[in-house]
Amino acid sequence: MDAHDDQRNFLSRNSVFEQNKALDLVEPSKGRVPHLNYVRHVLPNSINWYPGHIRKGLKDITSRLAEVDIVIELHDARIPLTGRCQFVREAGQIRPHVLVMTKTDLSEPINDFTKHKELISEDPSFGPLDQPPAEIFFTNLKHPERQKRLLRRILTRLAELAPRWSDPSSSFVHEFADDISEDEAPSSVQRYINAIVVGLPNCGKSSLINALRSFAPSTRRRRAAVRVGKNAGMTRSVGGPVVIARDFPVVTADGTTRELCTLRLIDTPGILEPKAQTLCGQLSLGVCGAMDWNAVDKILLADYLLFCLNAHSNYQYVVTFGLPEPTRRVDKLLAWVAARRHLIQPLHHQNRRLAEEVGESFQPKSVGDPDFDAAAVHFLRAFNEGTLGKLTILPADEARAEPWFVPTTSSNVFWFLKSRCLRESSGIKCVFLFQAAMEEVSASKAASLDWSEFLKKKEEFANLPVPQDWKGWFAYKFIEWSLFAVEDPWGFTSTILICVTPLFFLSAIFSYKLAKILEKEEEEKKRKERKINAARAAAHRHPKAD
Repeated sequence: MDAHDDQRNFLSRNSVFEQNKALDLVEPSKGRVPHLNYVRHVLPNSINWYPGHIRKGLKDITSRLAEVDIVIELHDARIPLTGRCQFVREAGQIRPHVLVMTKTDLSEPINDFTKHKELISEDPSFGPLDQPPAEIFFTNLKHPERQKRLLRRILTRLAELAPRWSDPSSSFVHEFADDISEDEAPSSVQRYINAIVVGLPNCGKSSLINALRSFAPSTRRRRAAVRVGKNAGMTRSVGGPVVIARDFPVVTADGTTRELCTLRLIDTPGILEPKAQTLCGQLSLGVCGAMDWNAVDKILLADYLLFCLNAHSNYQYVVTFGLPEPTRRVDKLLAWVAARRHLIQPLHHQNRRLAEEVGESFQPKSVGDPDFDAAAVHFLRAFNEGTLGKLTILPADEARAEPWFVPTTSSNVFWFLKSRCLRESSGIKCVFLFQAAMEEVSASKAASLDWSEFLKKKEEFANLPVPQDWKGWFAYKFIEWSLFAVEDPWGFTSTILICVTPLFFLSAIFSYKLAKILEKEEEEKKRKERKINAARAAAHRHPKAD
């Protein structure tokens, strides 16, 4: 889209009324709900997150690569082709490379694993020298106890791939065997296999190490070796080798066990290459939790997530947040979320700011404005917890979103300011949207507590015949008592107290009598022991002589 098209789109919406009219919803039955009509221009620093520990961690990983036998790359299954680190591809040229796709419970179901693996292996962004992964696994580290067989397969595959590079019987060793003395010759038993775990931030690298350590032979029931967390940037430095399995058998291609090895994994911080992705690719990474939400534009991420959900016809957010219908407007969605979750900005901060701006004519506000940042975080967290349904973002989806999310440069700052003014003019109605959402929530609660409707339903239930079978009779009585509790809470409570109080007193009386009986038996036992000890003392015998 060039500047002239952008200008025509802007001039066609020269009023707030025309813009709001253009933002009206289409019926879901007529097709997918499109995005906002205006183009969202994004400043360069809105989605830029590259903390210093990532740069330092990348240098440490490069320096430790010489002592590593195999590279394990972890990636989010929701973005299988976005955010793949170039460093991992280069390391795969000199070391075996295993790819583990995590968070499969949050991605769309895979119908054909073979085609999906081919799609990942034949990534068009690969260079001519880049090697595809030797093996691709799909796992869910949220419940590792349900995937013991898969974790065992990962350990076995690591043990199979690593000896290719350090096998004493390889052709490289035999070629230079004449130049090596007997004392310096390699042993027939490989002692250690070192693997390094790399990947995106917050994709489960530390969780994989703890899961493999928990279910590997000879190391079961051990505590977690590395710390895990829900936010990106929990691991901030390259750690030391963590022993995963001791005396693990290495099986050759013919099925024979050649040796026993010790598997060790090295945990690393998440790697994000700066300015290596497109804008929509960075937005996909931020939506999936690979960036710290406190350091980026949260409302922008929520807008992009809403676009992706609508593009995939995934309207689960309507059910989760109780919206009356799908929406294309992120401000309306966040206002509704803020109303449902009571996410309101503190009044004293708003009144203080308005008092400084207005002066003596300031009137304190009685209702705070909605906190859109907190609502956006709640919306993103709900997506990453799986309550908004499953979603997989492919490069084709990012290309579909590129016309609507355009990076701002010095040449189009003027158009950015115009679109920003449009959003702010529309943002004036955010408070009204918030109040309307609050009124709709209150109306829905009032409708759910309609007393006349309840009495009508109760009369209909009373006219029903009592079931003759015991299951139906219990269900009927349960519903009858539930209706009685709703209609007369105090009467229901009094009835329960009348029935429970005698039982309580009876249980107290029986407990008291049982305690007396036990106390009497204990005293009788002690009396018998004293009598026996006295008889032994009279016979001049030590109590422990027998």
